Amino acid sequence: MKIKDNQKGLTLVEILVAVSIFSLLSVVVSGIYVAFSNAQARATRAQRLLNDAQFALVGMAREIRNNEVYYGFGGMTQSICEDEIKPSTGINIESCVFLRKNDGTIIAFAKETYENKLDYLVKDQINDIWSVTGFVFNDGDEGVEINNLNFYVYPTADPNIEGNLNRQPFVMIQVQVNTADTNIYKRVSYNLQTSVSSRAYTR
Repeated sequence: MKIKDNQKGLTLVEILVAVSIFSLLSVVVSGIYVAFSNAQARATRAQRLLNDAQFALVGMAREIRNNEVYYGFGGMTQSICEDEIKPSTGINIESCVFLRKNDGTIIAFAKETYENKLDYLVKDQINDIWSVTGFVFNDGDEGVEINNLNFYVYPTADPNIEGNLNRQPFVMIQVQVNTADTNIYKRVSYNLQTSVSSRAYTR
């Protein structure tokens, strides 16, 4: 009497095909997961960068609105910014705006050229020295860079002086910020702009 053996095993070809399919599915799933993770990281960085940039812009606009645009150093050009601020702080200034508070204190917002950060400075009138008292926007640990920051002040000459254009000063701020991440999927950039008028106008 013969007993039939109905058990059949997998051939080598079938095993190879199964392994290949499983490997292919693993690669596809892994790719989807990596893409999703990159997209999530990019969205998180983008939102944080936008929040920080808007916070900086609002902070500068508030100071400009509540104080007087100060023309006492001759203007707001790069050379004037560097000549006035650099000897005191030892930093390289790319752009700035000078303001005068109600108590006569002179303050400035200035972008450092090489460190790509924004400084808030106060001038010691007695010792004629500028000091960085804080910052509105800095790179910190997030690898954030201020690629470009410009202050356009109008009128360009002090309107409080007789003979100059009689117009309330306003400042247009343009700022470009981005993450310093070299990964193209995580790199985010924003261009922001606002215009604000100074309420302090005595003419």
